[in-house]
Amino acid sequence: MTDINCISTKMNNTGYLAVYLGCMYAGKTSKLISIYNKNKTAGISTCVINYIEDTVKTYDLKVMEICYDAHNANIPVAELERNGYECVQIPQSCAKLDEPTRNFQDLVRVNQIVHDGNKLLSWSINNCEKDTNSFGEIKISKKSRFKRIDPAATCIFSHKRAMTYWSGVGSKEITDEYLDELWGGR
Repeated sequence: MTDINCISTKMNNTGYLAVYLGCMYAGKTSKLISIYNKNKTAGISTCVINYIEDTVKTYDLKVMEICYDAHNANIPVAELERNGYECVQIPQSCAKLDEPTRNFQDLVRVNQIVHDGNKLLSWSINNCEKDTNSFGEIKISKKSRFKRIDPAATCIFSHKRAMTYWSGVGSKEITDEYLDELWGGR
């Protein structure tokens, strides 16, 4: 899912507009919060616009929940919850991400999970390396602090929540009607 974040800053009699486009949790909101906080401290008038609501409406999405990494997420999560979204924090440890990471990796190997060649996702996947704790549990991490893995991490987060959700479905038959009930009409 792609969303757009914008920040508009009024400096003297001129304006400045920055637009950040990318998948959710690709670092756009953190960047906006950083700029906003600097401008607020400097007394510069700033407006932040987040278009998640428009994306949901445009594509007629039924949002079950929004997963997030707690790092710098207090403000956006509070806003999302205020707008009625259920937000679920995903702990960033090998212990918590081991099972979904291994399962995701296995499903990719047997072509049960594929993507459409999205360049941002491909780039972020290439920036990943395996992080292993002393118990042999794994998660993905960055090869370099200058590289981003947010789209790849978002896939793992979503897969973790899907595994949790589908394990609760039990033996209910998965039909087109059931999927329409879950995600709305196509």
